[in-house]
Amino acid sequence: MDDAQPAPDLSRPAPWRAAQAANAVAMTRAGFALGQLDADLSALPPDDRCGAIRRLALIEVAAILSASGRPIPLQEIAADLLDAAPTDDIQALRFARWAVRRLEGQGATTDLRGFLALHRSPPGAARIHGRRRAEDLDDLARDFLDHIDRSGLHPLARGPHARVLWRLAGLSPEDDGAEAAIWVARDSASACTALPFAPLGRAHLRLLVDSGPPAERMARHARWRWNRRRSRRGCIWRRSGPGTLTRWTGSRGSRAAIRAASCRFWPRIRCC
Repeated sequence: MDDAQPAPDLSRPAPWRAAQAANAVAMTRAGFALGQLDADLSALPPDDRCGAIRRLALIEVAAILSASGRPIPLQEIAADLLDAAPTDDIQALRFARWAVRRLEGQGATTDLRGFLALHRSPPGAARIHGRRRAEDLDDLARDFLDHIDRSGLHPLARGPHARVLWRLAGLSPEDDGAEAAIWVARDSASACTALPFAPLGRAHLRLLVDSGPPAERMARHARWRWNRRRSRRGCIWRRSGPGTLTRWTGSRGSRAAIRAASCRFWPRIRCC
């Protein structure tokens, strides 16, 4: 007689609510860390704040690409934003360009067709950019957002559940969790005033392909948000000035000058 227990239905919100309650202390600490980061950004002048957000976004995108098996050096992602990238991985660079813009705040998380840059694709198309079930993306997106709203989970805690729902809805190509990670990062910071996304950095290596029951997943999620707090804040408070990446969004400058400044900055940015 087979005594194996059936796999739990991870789409149901009840076990995730129980996991949120069981990890209340850890999630509170994670929320405190995110609030510190948001306050740090709020204290910066506007140009420095934009530069710091760009720095955090570059680090986050490089980490997600590495975790999804498509590593691109961070400086190549930055160079691509200046139309000067030397890499041959065009698809990964296209994702990186989209992801940096989304992490900087472009695109509403409630408009998934626009968020995924699929607004030009006709509704009802049989296949959209390799997505597993794209016969009606708007219905899939509406169903996903409805499940998120009815879950009763706090935005900071619902990341693991959202990644499961995203995969089940087929909103991204099969076995590709990178787009979901970008949406979760934006959604997690929805209560912040200056910070447009909640960074996780190298933790994506462990979280992008998650496993186990909801309580374990949420515990890992909260633990890594707390553990990465010092490196994220350190990335903001490193030396800045008109010759560093902090001024990227405040002044266009010459491409040569920006590339020269970035070369001096990479040893400091990599440690985040």
